[in-house]
Amino acid sequence: LGGGCAFILIQGDRIIHRNAYGTFTPEKVAPLASASKWISGGVIMALVDALKISLDDPASKYLPYFTDKKAEITIRQMFSHTHGLARGDARNYLHDPTLTMDEAVREIAKYDLIADPGTTLYYAGVGMQAAGRICEIATGKTWTEIFQETLGQPLGMDSTDYFALGPTKNPDVAGAVRTCVDDYSKYLTMRLN
Repeated sequence: LGGGCAFILIQGDRIIHRNAYGTFTPEKVAPLASASKWISGGVIMALVDALKISLDDPASKYLPYFTDKKAEITIRQMFSHTHGLARGDARNYLHDPTLTMDEAVREIAKYDLIADPGTTLYYAGVGMQAAGRICEIATGKTWTEIFQETLGQPLGMDSTDYFALGPTKNPDVAGAVRTCVDDYSKYLTMRLN
């Protein structure tokens, strides 16, 4: 477990057990990796609830460089891994701190489709990065600002951000959240309720 772990058990609105093991403390901030998708999905749905975007908005509404069949990819498909985009060398674009999200997504738009949008499940975070860029365009704010306004501040997630890979203007929407057990439990409790 990389030196330990933190654990919290909540029943209703009451903490039943909260402890840490090994080198961890409940306040220790650690990267969530792919569990970031869960929080990013919450950000997307907050914008849907606020009528800033629709899950059925096509990429072409915001990203004119998504052309041909890629223009039809919806935000729903981007977040359900049915966008059809190949992974390509996405790790370079998703994790390059020198790029902006706009620059990364312009490169992702050049990837080949391995399937028509909506027809095949293919686990690849490139779609989520494109959806993150759509959110930036729709709100006029950065992804990290959007997270803070929709979830971070309202839930009091003061130890949570998208900088697990270091400060950047291109946070990996699908895998760069870092947080502590207390903050993550606030998000999960909100989801449960």
